[in-house]
Amino acid sequence: MGSTVADTMLALSKHTFTTDIVTAVLPVKKVEQKKTMRPSLFFVLTKSRSRTGDVTLHLVKKGDKADSYKRKKTWALTDIRHVDGCSAGDLDLELTFADGAKKRWTCFSHRDKQEYAERMQSTVRQVRGCAIKFANFPSNLGGAAKSAGVGGSVGSSGVASSGVQQRRRELQRERGDSFAAKADDGTGKSSDAGGAFDMLSDAESRDLQAFLDSNKESVHNAENFVRRLNEQLRSLELSNIHALISSGAQVTQLTDHVQSARGVVEQLEHRVQGYTGRLQSVAPAIECLADRDKLAKLSAANQLRAAEALERLLAAIRFDESDRRLLREPNFKDRACVPALLKAARQCDSVLAADVPPELRKMAAVKDSTEGLIELKRSFASALVRHLNDIFINYANRRTTARSKSLAFSGHDENKRELLQFSQLMAWLKLNNREMFDELKGRYSRSLSKVYDAEFREVIETVKAILQPLSKDKGKPGALRHAGSNSSLNREGSKRSIGGGGGGGGGADSNPADSSSSSTLSSIAATLGSSVATLDNVFEKVLDALEPMVDSEETFCQAFFDLQPSVQQQTSTLTSSVMSTVSDDGTILSVDSGDSRQSLTRQEGKQELDELLKQIFSSAVGFLDALASACHSVSAEFSMQMLIRSADRSDRQSGRGRHLGYLYAQLCLRAKQRFDQFIDQMSAEFLEFRANKKSRCGVVAPVLTYEKFASRAGPVFRDSKRLPDLERAHEKLLETLVNLVERVAQEHGKTPPAVVLMENFHRLESIVRSQRMQRLDRMRRDLSDRHKQNRTEYVRNYMGRPLEKLSEFFDGVEQNLSRGVTPDEVGYLQQYSRAELKKIIRDYPAKDVKRNLEQLRKRVEKHLSEEGSLLTAVWHEMQQTLLAQYNQFNRLIAQCYPNANLALEFSDHDLLRFFNDIGSRSSP
Repeated sequence: MGSTVADTMLALSKHTFTTDIVTAVLPVKKVEQKKTMRPSLFFVLTKSRSRTGDVTLHLVKKGDKADSYKRKKTWALTDIRHVDGCSAGDLDLELTFADGAKKRWTCFSHRDKQEYAERMQSTVRQVRGCAIKFANFPSNLGGAAKSAGVGGSVGSSGVASSGVQQRRRELQRERGDSFAAKADDGTGKSSDAGGAFDMLSDAESRDLQAFLDSNKESVHNAENFVRRLNEQLRSLELSNIHALISSGAQVTQLTDHVQSARGVVEQLEHRVQGYTGRLQSVAPAIECLADRDKLAKLSAANQLRAAEALERLLAAIRFDESDRRLLREPNFKDRACVPALLKAARQCDSVLAADVPPELRKMAAVKDSTEGLIELKRSFASALVRHLNDIFINYANRRTTARSKSLAFSGHDENKRELLQFSQLMAWLKLNNREMFDELKGRYSRSLSKVYDAEFREVIETVKAILQPLSKDKGKPGALRHAGSNSSLNREGSKRSIGGGGGGGGGADSNPADSSSSSTLSSIAATLGSSVATLDNVFEKVLDALEPMVDSEETFCQAFFDLQPSVQQQTSTLTSSVMSTVSDDGTILSVDSGDSRQSLTRQEGKQELDELLKQIFSSAVGFLDALASACHSVSAEFSMQMLIRSADRSDRQSGRGRHLGYLYAQLCLRAKQRFDQFIDQMSAEFLEFRANKKSRCGVVAPVLTYEKFASRAGPVFRDSKRLPDLERAHEKLLETLVNLVERVAQEHGKTPPAVVLMENFHRLESIVRSQRMQRLDRMRRDLSDRHKQNRTEYVRNYMGRPLEKLSEFFDGVEQNLSRGVTPDEVGYLQQYSRAELKKIIRDYPAKDVKRNLEQLRKRVEKHLSEEGSLLTAVWHEMQQTLLAQYNQFNRLIAQCYPNANLALEFSDHDLLRFFNDIGSRSSP
């Protein structure tokens, strides 16, 4: 930063402050600019060359150009009142002005800040009438700041003490006194090792100055001066002694008053001692009477409190014998007894939770009663667990062994209706014995998991049985196809118009894929042509049956296991009831939560419920995966419908917090995996394709397969949130097809590579354009560029030269012109003379030109396939190319052979007529 300050000072002196002297420069920045690394603002202190004592502080901003600075603010040094360094470890600098305004900036280093303050202070001392205070700077600046600020003004205390300092220097010169030699020469500090002395105040300075002025004649005579001072000191001592002597009578009087007061105090003490002696004989009798009265009152109060405590204790620990019998021998099979059992269990809890003082609980009777109730409650809980466990076992055993071949699940409503009557007792068990409750919950989840696992396997077997005929017919020409669709890869029956490209299906000379390629792509063709109506119907029926079963089980678990999350976390004990309304068919209609328990928070209840449902439906994810695999094995194309169906159902469950949302999310994940497998399989089959090299190529079979895929995938994914998945699939397939087409173009020997590339790229461009996907715009433009590039290359390389001699002649003319031969000299060259040109022109009458164009048309028709639909476009581009050559010939004739009366024997109108006639006679 030092070099930067020096360079800045030099630049400011040269370009900005040419009439002033730059004495100090400080780089600063605004306080809010914490991350600024390069300084753009500077404090500049300048002295005027013309006016002595004229010192100014400037705020300068660095410009965009080198050595360019602009003044932003200017202050006279007399307008500044205070310079604050803020703190020793801080880089901030605050200025206080005469109008009370304060402004703060941040320096870039402590060293720059310290040096600038020292330079500014030294400048302040030289300015008359300037009194700036410096605060919060290091100690080496503090002394200077003190002299420059508080006492540093020339017109203040420094002037008052100037006479004293002058006389001290005179004493030093005259006497050589050691003390005077150690004194400072006016800086305010002593050079002695003992430290610095304090400056005299203004009053002390004035008194000392007056004293010295009154002794001017004797100050130069040390002996007389000392003698005079001693006389004055003795005079002061005598005055003090006389004052002490004159106050002796007053001291004697004060002593007499103290002695009389002591006598009065002694009399009072004697009287108090007499009173105390008389009271000592009466005090024991009074204390005895007070103790007897206190003991009587205390005894009566204790008896009353004991009676009340005993009554409360008996009321608190009283438990009816009828309730005790109910809990000892519970009858869970009788539904009418369940409410009575619940009431007795709650009464037992109330007795055990009674507010009994700790000291009373130590009584043997209370201990025995409490232990008996605890044992009774434990035995009742064990009986409840055994009974419910038996119901769970019967629940699993009562599952119907023989199921009809349907896609529906058992509702288990009867079993749930039987269990729901114990929901309030389950809540009681959860509060009183969490270990038994968790064990019972685990038994239920294990039993139900086996039940649902068996049902899932049976449904999957039913699905496979329904889909088995479809799997057998997979790949047959007439099986599993949409009405009106065609699954064959043979392009004889695939006539269709693509996006304005024109053209129909190929004829007998179209390139049919060889036997190996047809068999390789037959699975994809059958998949793309298969009907998904049956699969969609089966898939939807299974999910429709699964949804109410999972919802019903989740609602039952919430009610039976008291897992209903409450909105607010309550720490107080609630006393209410759990009422579950069940319809005649066993469907749970409503649940009213409550029990003598602490309610769960929403997050805790949701987490516990999710864990329980995952245990119950532990095989549900595998079931959904098996369902997706069964459908995918029949038709890989159906993975698109699976993905959309599962995504829609997952979106509908979003935000509800139901277990179905989790299952649908898992199904969506597996459907996405099947869809990716479908795309990967299609891409791999594309790469394995081998074209028939014995016939012309045309549009390859994978491109037609991709066209069918695009036409069917678009309606499925339209208006779906999974559209990006389809876009990524298109990108992958298009990249594969581009590589495939380039390979086929190089390997095919009969069809020119440019024809293979432009026909297939044109077809792919049409397919991509029809999809109207913004993400595919880049690939569409790339395919369009490739198609146009290869079409131009084909026209250039395979059109030949219908006017070959003319083309060679004028090519030579252009070469001579490029070598520097002037147009006038070209006609004098023997090879390019006028006679030679005239001879060549006679070789190309109009009828020969037309015959050459007809031969060109036949060659183009032989190369291009009808399904490529590019014959018209290629023929038009050839027309434009030949017209451009014709115009170039005429331009060179006019330039190099003027006034030679030479012209071609056909016109541009003749060329247009030839192209139109030949094109109209050719079959479309």
